[in-house]
Amino acid sequence: MNKFFSNLAMACCFFSLSTQAENKNFMGLAYDADGQSLLYSEEHSYKNDYQHEVIYKEADGQVFAEKTVDYRRSFIAPAFQQTNNRNGEYIETRYNDDDTLEVIYRENKDKQQANENIDVNESLVIDAGFDHFIRAHWDELIEGKSKVINYLLPSHQQSIDLRIESIDCNSVLLNNADPGTINCWRVAADSWVFRMLSDPLLLAYDKSTRNLLTFAGRSNICDSKGNYQDVVIRYQYTSIQAEQSYVKN
Repeated sequence: MNKFFSNLAMACCFFSLSTQAENKNFMGLAYDADGQSLLYSEEHSYKNDYQHEVIYKEADGQVFAEKTVDYRRSFIAPAFQQTNNRNGEYIETRYNDDDTLEVIYRENKDKQQANENIDVNESLVIDAGFDHFIRAHWDELIEGKSKVINYLLPSHQQSIDLRIESIDCNSVLLNNADPGTINCWRVAADSWVFRMLSDPLLLAYDKSTRNLLTFAGRSNICDSKGNYQDVVIRYQYTSIQAEQSYVKN
C-alpha cells in the first residue's frame, strides 16, 4: 500500500485546460514530515502549453531524476515519462492508436520492465493532471462539494478511486499565511478498506492565483532503497503571467 499514494505528488475528460503562459516556472522544496530538513527540490518548467518538465535535485544540488509530461492528448490524463537515477525506477504512460493507455513500470535497475495496457475512462487522472483537475473543478470544490477521481497508480499498473474534499487548513498547510487566502483539500482513497491502509494527502492552494502552495503526504519519488518518504513540499512561483480558461469538451 505504500506506493498507492506515492504516484500522486497526478484522455476522456469533461474539461480541458487552455493556458497561455510566459515564464511559467516554479520550484518545490521537499522537506521531511517535520518541515525541518530539506530532502530534495523539484524544478518545474513549461517549454510550451503542452510540455512540462521537472528536474529533481538532491539537497546538495545534484540531479537525480527527470520527468517530462505531455499534455497534447489531455491536460488531466497526460502521457508522461519519469526516470529516477537513485535506484533506476522508470515510469512511462503513453497512448496507443486504439485509445488504450500503455503503462510501463520498472521498479529498479535490477528488475524487469513490465508493460500493461489499460482502458481509459472519463474520470481517469494521471500524475500532474491532478493539478489541472483541481483547477478545472475549482468552483465545485470551493463550494464544499467532494469529487471522486480514478487515479492511475503506475507502479501497480491500475487505477484507484480517490475522493477530494475540503478541509480546514492546519498550521502545516497554512505555513504562516492568512487563512482567508488559502483553500485546503484532503485526498484519500474512496474505499474504506484502502483508507484503513493508507494515509491521506493534504493540499493547500492560493485562492487568488489557484497555485498549489503546499503538499503534505507521501512523496511521488523514492529514495535509493526504493522507499517513499512522507514529505512537506513548499512551492515557490517566479515571473508567472498566465491567462487560463476552462473549456468544456
